[in-house]
Amino acid sequence: MKPIRVVFAGDSITGWSDLSKYLKFSHIIECMIEARWGAGKAVVLNRGIGGNTTADLLARLPADVLDTKPDIVVLLIGGNDAGQKMPRATTAANLNRILTQLRAVCPRVLLLQYHLLPRPEAPEKAWSHLDDNNDLIAAAAKEHGCPVLGMAPVMRAAVDDTVPA
Repeated sequence: MKPIRVVFAGDSITGWSDLSKYLKFSHIIECMIEARWGAGKAVVLNRGIGGNTTADLLARLPADVLDTKPDIVVLLIGGNDAGQKMPRATTAANLNRILTQLRAVCPRVLLLQYHLLPRPEAPEKAWSHLDDNNDLIAAAAKEHGCPVLGMAPVMRAAVDDTVPA
C-alpha cells in the first residue's frame, strides 16, 4: 500500500526557512502517525514559509503543494495578510482561490485558525493581528465544505497546562 501524503502549507507558524532548527506541528503529526500506524505509512511534507501571505501561497501552490499529489492538506494562512494590512476582500478571494485549487486535486483539506502568540516578556509586542482573519478562514472553509480547527483553545490549554473543554 502506498503511503498517505500529508502536506502542511502556510506561513512561519507552519514552517520556517530552516526546519531542522525548529520542531513544527507537522513533525509532531508525523511522529503520531508513525507511532500509530508504523514508519513509512505516511509522507509528511512541510510547505510553510515565513512571511507568506495568501497571495504568496497562491503563487507557489502548484509547485509546492499541488504537484506533490497530496491526500490530505493542512492549511494555515492569512495571518500575515492582516499584519501587512491587505484588504480583507483580497484575503477572502485568495483563500477561495487556494481552496478551489486544492479541492480539485485533494479531497481532504483541513483549515486551521490562528491563535494569538503571547510574548510574556513584552505583551505590547504580541502578534495580536494573527487572528484578525479567522472569520475569513471559517467562511472559506464552510464555502468549500472543509473542516476548520481553531488552534486558540488548544494553545491556551498548553500555556495554562489545562485540558480544553
